[in-house]
Amino acid sequence: MRYEGVMYTDGSGKGKVQNRIALEQFLKERPNRNFIHTITEIGSPSAAQRGYYFVEIVPKIMEAFRDMGEVLTKQQVHERVKMFCPTMFLEKEVMGKFQRVAFRSFTDEDFTTQDMARYIDEAIRFAAETCHIEISEPNII
Repeated sequence: MRYEGVMYTDGSGKGKVQNRIALEQFLKERPNRNFIHTITEIGSPSAAQRGYYFVEIVPKIMEAFRDMGEVLTKQQVHERVKMFCPTMFLEKEVMGKFQRVAFRSFTDEDFTTQDMARYIDEAIRFAAETCHIEISEPNII
């Protein structure tokens, strides 16, 4: 089981947990267990990441779909790829089970450079498995 939350620091550097009650409830439901706590600074996807995705990945997938007889816009390709990439799923717990309720966006406040790197990997895998094309990894992101 995994819990993700948001923290922030005030002007003095003191950490605050957003929605602390949910975190405390999560821990309370799992007594006598060990957890790994990782803190990642939130940063939005870089211009290089966005550029690589929209200039390298999307056009190649768009061309592959065109070769298969389906003409799509860049936005339609992006929406299609998102449907197959778990990084873009927004899930909520409903009656003890997680269900996909929407899709995330690059502009979401909590969508980080790490999320974008995972999404790029998933998009490359989508291209290989669905379109049977190889997209080379970026040199630097």
